[in-house]
Amino acid sequence: MVLAQLENRKEINVVLGDRVKKARLGQRLTREQLAERANVSARFLADVESGVTGVSLSTLRELCLILGLSADYLLDLSHDSPDDELEQITVRLKNLNARQLKYAAEILKQYAEAVKTV
Repeated sequence: MVLAQLENRKEINVVLGDRVKKARLGQRLTREQLAERANVSARFLADVESGVTGVSLSTLRELCLILGLSADYLLDLSHDSPDDELEQITVRLKNLNARQLKYAAEILKQYAEAVKTV
């Protein structure tokens, strides 16, 4: 029983680390930048991203807020996991300023129109 719990914890750490790293890279943040914003060391964040260690609730909360992701997604608790590409697009859009978001919306609108004619 204890061994199974330890294996489950390791699996959660690996999923968490993978999703944090994908989100960080999707936002074009360095490990150092994310670590500074989350108030952790870059070495600790490297251990999290590689699945070696887990995070405290307060660090999980910070990562969720910074990366624009839910704790359910990071911890693989949602049965309807969002598509990784769609999640990355959403994260990127959330980090745009108003002017950039306006341009992105226009590009998407033009793309949708172009696809209709194909």
